[in-house]
Amino acid sequence: MAEENRPRSAFAALQRTRMAARYRLAVTRDELAAVRALRSMSWTGSDFTRQLVESAFVDLHDEAPHARIVMLHVGSSLAGTIRIHPLSPDEAAFGPTGALNPEGLSKLLRDKPGPVIDLAGLAICPQAARQYPGLPHLLLRAGFQAASWFGARFCIAAVRHDHQALYRRVLCCKFLTPGWAARQRPALLETMITDVGLHWPHVLARYPFFAAGEEDWAAILGERLPA
Repeated sequence: MAEENRPRSAFAALQRTRMAARYRLAVTRDELAAVRALRSMSWTGSDFTRQLVESAFVDLHDEAPHARIVMLHVGSSLAGTIRIHPLSPDEAAFGPTGALNPEGLSKLLRDKPGPVIDLAGLAICPQAARQYPGLPHLLLRAGFQAASWFGARFCIAAVRHDHQALYRRVLCCKFLTPGWAARQRPALLETMITDVGLHWPHVLARYPFFAAGEEDWAAILGERLPA
């Protein structure tokens, strides 16, 4: 009986989180400071090395002209954040994820060129996550929306090992170069990638609430649907 109820319970948790949460872009210095404070609170509980963590809170990619820093609020509290970079194939190797493995990404995009969405900086308030376990899904939903809006061929992310199962399960991600991170940066980040055209129909069938209306486009991407 417990196994039969688990999918229904998980769906109910996602729906409850979706109803409670609201997206907003970080556009002011105070909002960016709040995002960085949340990263600090979220990431220092992981097994990142101190050197990586201390450099990650103040990230030069936050200032990139194409960066969209999404905040997810529950009530008046910042509960989660993720940063979205819409990139051309030429830009992708220099983005936050491409910089970890530029050779592997450049080779892929030479064979299969197309726009790329680069996801970075996923962080969740631990207390909010306990109350709303669907928060990680809603943050990845923002990446799904961005890939749909910008017509991306691939969605890529530099993913902590403790988040990799989430990216595989929700966005159908796989490792760009299996074993590369283990050789180069043990236990830190691995480049993950998903083929948008191939996998997005499956993602939407599994998570119908990933579909967006005009309010979502504006809140997540600062864009409006064409008239």
